[in-house]
Amino acid sequence: MSPAPSLPAPMLRILNDTTASEHVRLAISQLPQTAGDWQDRGIVICAGGVRYFLCAWVCVNMLRKQGCELPIQLWHLNSAEINDTMRSLLEPLGVTCINAQEVRKLHPARILNGWEIKTFALLHSPFREVLLLDADNVPVVDPTFLFETKQFADTGAIFWPDYGRLEPSRSIWELTGVTYRDEPEFESGQIALDKKRCFRPLSLAMWFNEFSDFWYYHIHGDKETFHMAWRRLDSPYAMPERGIHSLPCTMCQHDFMGRRIFQHRNNAKWSLGGNPRIPGFTQEEECLRFIDQLAPHWSLITPVSRYSPAGRTPDEIQAAEELIGRRWIYEREGRDRRPMLFQSDGTVGKGAARMELFWDITRDDKDLSLKIQSDDTLTCRLIKTRGGIWQGRWESFECMVVRLVPADLPLGTSSGTALSLVEPESIRVREAVEQLTGTRHKYCRVGFDARPMVFRPDGCIGEGQDRMELRWEVHELDGRLLLDIWSETEITCRLDLANDGVWRGKWENFERMAVEVYPESSKG
Repeated sequence: MSPAPSLPAPMLRILNDTTASEHVRLAISQLPQTAGDWQDRGIVICAGGVRYFLCAWVCVNMLRKQGCELPIQLWHLNSAEINDTMRSLLEPLGVTCINAQEVRKLHPARILNGWEIKTFALLHSPFREVLLLDADNVPVVDPTFLFETKQFADTGAIFWPDYGRLEPSRSIWELTGVTYRDEPEFESGQIALDKKRCFRPLSLAMWFNEFSDFWYYHIHGDKETFHMAWRRLDSPYAMPERGIHSLPCTMCQHDFMGRRIFQHRNNAKWSLGGNPRIPGFTQEEECLRFIDQLAPHWSLITPVSRYSPAGRTPDEIQAAEELIGRRWIYEREGRDRRPMLFQSDGTVGKGAARMELFWDITRDDKDLSLKIQSDDTLTCRLIKTRGGIWQGRWESFECMVVRLVPADLPLGTSSGTALSLVEPESIRVREAVEQLTGTRHKYCRVGFDARPMVFRPDGCIGEGQDRMELRWEVHELDGRLLLDIWSETEITCRLDLANDGVWRGKWENFERMAVEVYPESSKG
């Protein structure tokens, strides 16, 4: 692999809102003057871990189905994210797996996580002309032609539009020294670059991502690091005029003729545990067939187990039948509650989320335990108490207490401690859901921007969705009526319903700005 230019980084201890513009000027002065020895064309996909491997499997197979013959590199963060079975499955498809931590030994990077790896992989891949694809992106044509377009020949860079536009009041303009422009944000699920012509803005974007613990408080992840880097250096780029065509949980992007070429399934990632059918999603059946081909290998890819009655003891079967036959309330203490159904095939039906996809019943020592799992890890292990409640704790992240309570259990029933359970589908919640789904709303990030937002009955956000606002949920907690707005993996903001009918709260991460949601007709 040809070495890419390395960019020294100023000391973070003095990188703050006051000194940021000075840091940017210093970083630009240290940009490499000579491009790396990159050759040929290729595709880069970042897809570490079981969940993203499944998405990448579909993406790669769809590329080959469309006739794409370009070499493909699949980048992952460390050796634990891709095992030998995954490599052996990808090799016949012309895919090389790249461990970013090994490359990092030659090309140090201050921070290298899920978003940061995209610029790192672009910069350090061996390809001169490279197409970056998110793992959950589904190409519906062979994208090789993009490198032959006049727009690519003229600029050496193609970016695609996101839903939003950075408001003139956003701090990022002043911090980076970029003059405000009324133009779309970048959606980085697909990027086409000629690195020899673009190595300076790409290197600057890499610097932004190396200091993501500062810059991500002012922008949404990696995508605007490209935008700011290209504009700061006055580097040209092309962007198709047609904006995103929205499908449920999916963003469709187009070529310069307005034809659909990518379907970015960013809020409905592929799963072996069942996939929602998306109206208008092209070539969905082919994608599902590729998932079926992978199913026989799944036990070698992930340690996750799914319930099946075969070979089970009578008490395990009885416990499983009780789970399958009832409606439950899944309560994460101090966080949220939601209805949950357990399907007979070992998958979670209603109430499933990224961390709650599969279930199994096992005996640990003397106790039966219920394991609730994601695609690739154990989320929580619950033990049944005398009162019929399953109780335990998340195994990672917040490690909060978890209870699984029969929905028909009388309020106040407990197993030794008082349980204050508020039924998630109470009249208040139903009324709030009806109000949210019955009219268009305005989503206002106070001091940043405002945009229309449509709350779909399926729990996805339609118009107005962005990377950090993909799905929603209403629930009650300690007498408060709450609206949670989620990205793919975590809560973006938790909003309380005020007496004036406005939902108010703030972002949980990044900018932590105040947020209001209100009916579009209620304010000017």
